[in-house]
Amino acid sequence: MWFGTNGGGVSKYDGVTFANFTTKEGLCDNTVSSILEDRGGNLWFGTDGGVSEFDGKTFTTKEDLSNYIVLSMLEDGEGNLWFGTYGGGVSKYNYPRKGEVESFETFTSRDGLCDDAVLSMVFDDAGNLWIGTNKGVDRFDTSGYKKTGKKIFKHYGREEGFIGIECNQNAVCKDSKGDIWFGTVKRVVKYVSKNDRPNMVEPVTHITNLRLFSGDVDWSIYTDSVSKKSGLPVGLELPYNQNHITFDFIGVSLTIPEKVRYRCKLEGFDKNWSHIMREAHVTYSNLPPGKYTFRVIACNGDDVWNKKPTNYSFAIIPPFWRTWWFYFFCMMAGTGIIYTLVKMRIRNLERKRRILEEKVDMRTIQLKEEKGKVEKINEALKKIKDELEMRVEERTSELRVANKQLKKEIAERKKAEEEKEKIQAQFYQAQKMESIGRLAGGIAHDFNNLLTAIQGYTYLSMKKIDRSEPLHKYLGHVRDATVRGTDLTNQLLLFSRRHQMEFTSLNVNETVDDLLKMLSYLIGDDITVDINLQPDPWMVWGDKGNIEQVIMNLALNARDAMPKGGKLTIETQNVTLKKKDCEVIPESRPGRFVCLLVADMGIGMDGETVQNIFEPFFSTKEVGKGTGLGLSTAYGIIKQHEGWINVYSECGKGSVFKVYLPAHSTN
Repeated sequence: MWFGTNGGGVSKYDGVTFANFTTKEGLCDNTVSSILEDRGGNLWFGTDGGVSEFDGKTFTTKEDLSNYIVLSMLEDGEGNLWFGTYGGGVSKYNYPRKGEVESFETFTSRDGLCDDAVLSMVFDDAGNLWIGTNKGVDRFDTSGYKKTGKKIFKHYGREEGFIGIECNQNAVCKDSKGDIWFGTVKRVVKYVSKNDRPNMVEPVTHITNLRLFSGDVDWSIYTDSVSKKSGLPVGLELPYNQNHITFDFIGVSLTIPEKVRYRCKLEGFDKNWSHIMREAHVTYSNLPPGKYTFRVIACNGDDVWNKKPTNYSFAIIPPFWRTWWFYFFCMMAGTGIIYTLVKMRIRNLERKRRILEEKVDMRTIQLKEEKGKVEKINEALKKIKDELEMRVEERTSELRVANKQLKKEIAERKKAEEEKEKIQAQFYQAQKMESIGRLAGGIAHDFNNLLTAIQGYTYLSMKKIDRSEPLHKYLGHVRDATVRGTDLTNQLLLFSRRHQMEFTSLNVNETVDDLLKMLSYLIGDDITVDINLQPDPWMVWGDKGNIEQVIMNLALNARDAMPKGGKLTIETQNVTLKKKDCEVIPESRPGRFVCLLVADMGIGMDGETVQNIFEPFFSTKEVGKGTGLGLSTAYGIIKQHEGWINVYSECGKGSVFKVYLPAHSTN
């Protein structure tokens, strides 16, 4: 058993103990006025703060109510819930079915409810909703609303026999006979459904009086006859200034005559029927001249209207200045005045025309005389103009030639300055690499002599010491270090061009073919090698081992630039360079060359890196992962072969190395 309290929430009694639920447990307010269990077993609590749904575990507060003070609750036959609120009328909660979204509908005094303070509710046997308020009881036609969407309320007050007027909260019930009992402030009122019969008799309407400016009138002034039945004037025609008219009428209904209501319409003035009103009179002011018919209908307390309206016709006569004959007289008078004015205007224009023609003739003679003077002046001006145009054309031609010569000199000077800067940059780079080569060569030569001595003494010591001695192992490490040092000094000697080479007539294609197997082993499976060799390449004068070293170093450099794999391209081409070609290829010279191209799809290099890659010991790799001598060694070998190397690279777009080796004269 559940109990709602005033300020203490709700309490549940299980036969032994009480369990209390308040806002701490999720209830929307602690003042509970009504409790309802729906067909799904959920409990609903109407409070001063809204409605809470309880599924046995948690409370859920429903939003979108018309008012949050909920005093009464009902469930209809379809499972929808009706909430009576104090100040917000009735809210209907449309219980969501499968695939639907929950929604609320509101019914207030704007829709026809007599009062928005709802104190009690009950359904009768026909499914109509009875709503108890502070101003009586209303019956809402739920079935009609479901079919048509119209909100139809029937009110029961003192006139209908509901004497108590002000209902008590939730003091309502329906007995076994279908009659409904209402508890009011002073008494109990019983509604007997079988005695409630709608009044289907149409009321009878009559127009009882006609007034001008709200006062009674002696109609003999305006008409010769008055209807004996209604007392109204027959064939009434009023002057234009008697246009403030009041109609008095009555609707006769013997059942609750106080509930009779009216609608009226003045044809010729109103477009639509008036709104429903209780007043039995209506006034029209400032009516314009014209013919009118006043119509009125009435309905009883059960909204039964009489089908045939009561009519009264009359007319308001326009003043003389708004009659047709006055308009015709004004039109004729206006036409005569306009005709006279037009004739006067024509005579005046004719006189001005003659005067103007005389002036034009005189002016024409003067213009002819002036024309002769102007023609003489124009001839003189034309001669001056021709002379000026000739002088301007001569001067313009001279300036055009001078401007063309100036543009040519500027372009040649700009080109010469660019060529000068290019040559200076190449010269500085060559001097820099030459200086580095001399320094590296001198150091490498002396250092190689020292390494040779150390290596010799190490071999002698190792022969005299037994292999089982720890010292023999240490001397082996010294020997290995001297071997690596010798390799480095040999690479420096190659860069400084002090290394002795054995030059022979060499086919670069054969050199590349000999290296393919080793390259595929060193480069790995994640890099594809694309070989494009020139058919019948020119022979070059070179050292095969050193050329192999160049190809190997460039290929390994490309491999390191593609840590995630990619494509390595090796090409050979026969190239003949002319003087014009040397302007765009750095360090080049005219002649015939074999071009060896090595390209990768790696990370690329910026401009600063490209400027420094051929310097000894320069490397972009981490410390300990390279000597920085691979490209500098290749550079030294190519220089010893009287060739050069160009680099083309952008960050993220890979690099291209082009090696130019002079073709042998035997070709």
